[in-house]
Amino acid sequence: WSSDVCSSDLRLRQVNTNFPRRRFRIRSCRSPPALVPSTGIPFMSSAPDHTRKYSSVVVDGPSRAGARSMLRPVGFTDEDFKKPVVGIASLWSMVTPCNMHIDKLAVEAEAGTNAAGGKGVIFGTITVSDGISMGTQGMRCSLVSREVIADSIEAVAGGEGFDGLVTIGGCDKNMPGCIMAMARLNRPGVFVYGGTILPGI
Repeated sequence: WSSDVCSSDLRLRQVNTNFPRRRFRIRSCRSPPALVPSTGIPFMSSAPDHTRKYSSVVVDGPSRAGARSMLRPVGFTDEDFKKPVVGIASLWSMVTPCNMHIDKLAVEAEAGTNAAGGKGVIFGTITVSDGISMGTQGMRCSLVSREVIADSIEAVAGGEGFDGLVTIGGCDKNMPGCIMAMARLNRPGVFVYGGTILPGI
């Protein structure tokens, strides 16, 4: 048993070793899982429930030790598990100049989220440029991309249990795609416009 599952207050129940049949009993917690101050593991968060409505389901409690172990390598600490988790959808790509700077905005959004008491998690999705594909067969993919963007943001936020969203877009289809995903999820969210590009030749 790892310290992430049981504390020093746990007691091993007596094992009956009478033959011919052995009966074993597993460890059990004598006190509620919330009382684990010695390890700092967030079996129950100190944050109000309404701020962690979704992430608490994903990371709280002994049964979610596996999920927490997957999040530690990407930067989560014991304290981060007690904070609301905010997904930051970065529409960065080098497909179009409208989006090639958005990775920098996403990093700033993550820093702001962390400074405000949350835990930011950056993730990405696709972009198709209307301006580049205009007049070609590629336009058949452009409108479809809006649905793919919305679906992908909704899937990541729902699957990872994000309590809120920041979406950053700057192209004809990824901007409405971001808004559509936020509306479907109905969680606290902010859309950030990446800004107007410079004129080209």
